[in-house]
Amino acid sequence: MHLLLNAADQEWNTAPAQAHGHVRAAAAAARDNLAEARRFVRDLAPPALDGSSLPDAVQRLCATTAGNAGLAVDFRVDGQPYPPGIGVEVARRRVAQGALANVVQHAKAHAAVVTLTYLADAVTLDVCDDGKGFDPAVPPAAPDRGFGLRAIRQRIEALGGATTVESTPGEGTVLAVSVPIAGEPCPVPAAGGRLGVDSRTAAVRVAMERRLIRLS
Repeated sequence: MHLLLNAADQEWNTAPAQAHGHVRAAAAAARDNLAEARRFVRDLAPPALDGSSLPDAVQRLCATTAGNAGLAVDFRVDGQPYPPGIGVEVARRRVAQGALANVVQHAKAHAAVVTLTYLADAVTLDVCDDGKGFDPAVPPAAPDRGFGLRAIRQRIEALGGATTVESTPGEGTVLAVSVPIAGEPCPVPAAGGRLGVDSRTAAVRVAMERRLIRLS
């Protein structure tokens, strides 16, 4: 919500329509978070997953982000979905939410692709965008920046998973997280559909090309 409202403040005069979309997205996040907090207090499943699958919940999140932020978001599912456990499902949705908030706030992207992949030993989530990119080796200029990625890493590590961020200035960003199935070792994810570190630029371009092909 902070990221969205900060983006709205920056664009209030220069891009009012987009700024208003950020405010609507923040309001929707506030409603969802309040409902989720109340549900957790009652020790029930979070409402974003109540009565639906993880792919359905992430698809709704992508559609909401696209509608409120004016960003083209394509959602894909690879493999046969299965229930990995409520902890993994909640973490996945939160990672997708945080990653898309970063895309809206920082990437200046026109499109993003979210891919949920079910493997035999793990569930992975990739989020790639065609934005301005950055150098992951350079610390954030402002002390309050970079918290979103740290939070994602901490959430995934708490489940025994791994996080990979691949980005190059001017060439977009790919975030990949992997959470193992109970009792299985966690494969280290290669961003962009596990294509490998040297393929980060190709991963973003292929994902964006898929999006353009589907729109044409």
